[in-house]
Amino acid sequence: MRKHPILIFLAVLALLVGSAVAYIQSAAFATQVKRIMAKYVPKNLGITSDFSNLSIQVFPPGVGIVNPRIEVADRNAANLPPGTKIEAERMELSFRPLQILSGRVSIHQVKIVNGKVRTSLVASPSESRRRRGVGFSWQDLFEIQAERVDLENTAVDLDLPTLKSRARFNARSVEIEKV
Repeated sequence: MRKHPILIFLAVLALLVGSAVAYIQSAAFATQVKRIMAKYVPKNLGITSDFSNLSIQVFPPGVGIVNPRIEVADRNAANLPPGTKIEAERMELSFRPLQILSGRVSIHQVKIVNGKVRTSLVASPSESRRRRGVGFSWQDLFEIQAERVDLENTAVDLDLPTLKSRARFNARSVEIEKV
């Protein structure tokens, strides 16, 4: 009987890839990721977060975060308004396929499903107010941008300080895109 080494190789490769994906989507892997983040990610990024599990998306490439809880400080790497809080059943971050070749994390789409978002619309700080000097900051290395935000079945609490008003609404399906 003649053996088919290519079929055996493909079967072993499929088994290894399937096992790796199953482990990455497990609670044990999420616990290890949280531990590594607590140890190595700088605290001065201005974003605190917690989650229960991760999932991998193949196309478009991305990461799904199960039960995320995010709070944003006054100064943060994502340039979000201070005091922003996000809680959701699921948050999906989609990336462009070749974005890894660039120097910045460019998230193509952030999708929040079955959640609560509390934020405000404030004028962004101007570049002239940024600290200039010799000092080194982690925020100079990490610049996070999202081109599109989708909300599905999400309660939104939006503070509008320039208008001295507040808006509360439930977003069944809202897409916000950077132009």
